[in-house]
Amino acid sequence: MFCRSNGWVSVSLIALMALTRPAWSAQGATFGLDLPVQPLTSSLDALAAKSDLRLLYAADALRGLSAPALKGELAVAEALRHLLAGSGFEARANGDNTFVIVKAPAVSRLETVTVTATRTENRAFDLPASVSTVTRDQIDDLQAKDMSTVLRNIPGVGMGGSPREAAHLPTIRGYQGPDIILKVDGARRALDATVGSFSPLLLDPNFVKQVEVVRGPSSANHGGGGLGGVIAVQTIDPDDVLEPGQTMGGWIKTGYRTGDVSLMGNAVAAAQADGAGVVGGATVRNYHSISNGAGGQSLQDGTAKNGLLKLTYAPNEHHDLKLGYTRFFDGGLMPTNPSGNDQTTTGYQYVERTQDEFTGTWAFRNSDRSWLDGSVSGYHTEIKYDKQKRFGAANAAFGTDMTVNATTTGGAAQNTSRFATSGLDHRLTYGVDGYLDNLTNTSVGAPNGVNPDGDMLALGGFLQDEVRLARDWTVIATVRHDTYEAEANGQPGNSDDHLSPKLAVKWQAVPALGLFASYSQAFRAPTLSELYNTESRATSFSNFRPNPTLRPEISNVLELGATLSRNDLLRRDDSLKAKLTVFDEQVEDLINSKVVGTYAGGFRSIFQSQNVNNAHRWGGEFETEYRMDDWSLDAGYSRIRVKDKNTGENLFSPPDKITAGIGYYLDDFWTLRYAGSYVMPQDYDATILRRRDSHHVHDIGASYERDWYRLDLSVTNLFDYAYASYQQGLNTNYTYEEGRSFNLNLTARF
Repeated sequence: MFCRSNGWVSVSLIALMALTRPAWSAQGATFGLDLPVQPLTSSLDALAAKSDLRLLYAADALRGLSAPALKGELAVAEALRHLLAGSGFEARANGDNTFVIVKAPAVSRLETVTVTATRTENRAFDLPASVSTVTRDQIDDLQAKDMSTVLRNIPGVGMGGSPREAAHLPTIRGYQGPDIILKVDGARRALDATVGSFSPLLLDPNFVKQVEVVRGPSSANHGGGGLGGVIAVQTIDPDDVLEPGQTMGGWIKTGYRTGDVSLMGNAVAAAQADGAGVVGGATVRNYHSISNGAGGQSLQDGTAKNGLLKLTYAPNEHHDLKLGYTRFFDGGLMPTNPSGNDQTTTGYQYVERTQDEFTGTWAFRNSDRSWLDGSVSGYHTEIKYDKQKRFGAANAAFGTDMTVNATTTGGAAQNTSRFATSGLDHRLTYGVDGYLDNLTNTSVGAPNGVNPDGDMLALGGFLQDEVRLARDWTVIATVRHDTYEAEANGQPGNSDDHLSPKLAVKWQAVPALGLFASYSQAFRAPTLSELYNTESRATSFSNFRPNPTLRPEISNVLELGATLSRNDLLRRDDSLKAKLTVFDEQVEDLINSKVVGTYAGGFRSIFQSQNVNNAHRWGGEFETEYRMDDWSLDAGYSRIRVKDKNTGENLFSPPDKITAGIGYYLDDFWTLRYAGSYVMPQDYDATILRRRDSHHVHDIGASYERDWYRLDLSVTNLFDYAYASYQQGLNTNYTYEEGRSFNLNLTARF
């Protein structure tokens, strides 16, 4: 009898004397199979009997799991992959003609398939680019309360602003706001500076399937704004909720956190039959003031109510249709600027953040995807910030009601064709896309005099060829043309166009080592706020001068990198993967806010957006992962420096960051985890008030999972460290991040 040292609740063993040892490869003997949709254990037992194979598994761990129908002549390895697909388990060879079914480790950031970097499917590790992903399993392991929790430990990605979710501002390689592209299910989010004091990450992590982060210029694939990179989010489909063969199901989840005294409830249900599917979900979360490591609190009090509904239909293997709707609502009391701390804030306001997003996609392909493999999509997103009257220390009302509405309507069409010429394999992708941003700002119901209403129209088309040269060389050449037009009421228009090229080459020098290099150019149009914000009163704390002649930012980037992949390094079946990317970037006409005058004896500044002729940016990212049996270890490092070449001043650049993670499957039910981040001091920024000390944060967690429920326990900021992030929304503030928090999640599946 086989038994693991930690003990199994029950063991099912099909043991027949084997005449030969089945090979763990597609080259092994094949067997005729005709298995219906049935419990996974029944299919495994049938396979074992048919192939003279010994299969060992914990029946308790597999209870409730279904296996898909399987028919045809298949090798053992292929049959096991099909039966275990989507189950969260894998088969491991254990001597002659024996396989053990064990819990599979979460798909690593480097192994996940991504479509964002090239708009075609590729493994993140294989691409000649700096790409990271976060999967649904990893989001569950993080017990993510918001999107900041999902992104914060990715190398080269920062999440600052303040501990309040409303102020979380993402950065990639030190770029933020309109210099990065944020997409959800293909829908582009408005990142105009008008809404820049509030987080654009209006999305519930309970509804997220996968997050892909591309670091570096991405204009050649995604249009203007991609100087820093792209954050692309995919929401869940019915297949992500249902087990193989299941027609109806879902989960109910509840969670509690002591850090912000928050209570969360989430429910998701899905159904599918005859090619049609539906998934819907709702989340309610109440939150309160955030305790920090310095013994203080960041005051807030509010409720979030979020929802998702998605319909899918695949009439045949050539077509897929999806219609989706997501809603985000958060209403609560917070400082007049959500980045503010409670020592310097003079007033509070009730803020409602609302987002409604509608998406639709039609994907099509021919039988072998040779000439047709594309999609047509459309979307409409409306973000609204409703800032209601504020209250001072004496609870006296002051200020005015204000609203900000940002709508984005857009669409895209693309296709991929595969063919060969003169012994070269081509994957040619081509398409067009565009969007219209509209900003409407009011103050006490009237047009806002500081932020005038306006529109931004952007259109573009691209062509990309992925060429395989022999077996060892890959070349990806991309070119894109974009045009934009911006206008605001009573102001002159601003328009321009740009051609963005990109060339990337990868050489697989030996099976274990790959080398790559790329050159790319990106551009970013000035935002409506940078062009047209205006305020000129001696009594105003901050004043703004419009600059409708701003030029778009242009970035030229050279990247070099290497990949390393080794198996059986320290012992059989272990694996090591590592990826290094370094870059050197020259930026022309960088848009920067300058003080161009003062009122009241130099106390009240007048700001204007101006182009900086030359800025130099350089740095890199490193990621590595090691897997051995039930252990997983990962680490990352990122570095960025930014300098004004004309003055020699160091500009905004997040500090060096080291991340580390450890995972251990104690048995088929218990998983233990550690995550740590180590941030070096930022003591070189020319803006002295932005400088920050070093800090380190440690998180530990454990999960217990059975067939129908899962329990997650964790402690974040284990040592209650008091620290303030570098990229906070107000230079004059020093707002401490959340301190130690005890967290509990309970999920029940049905």
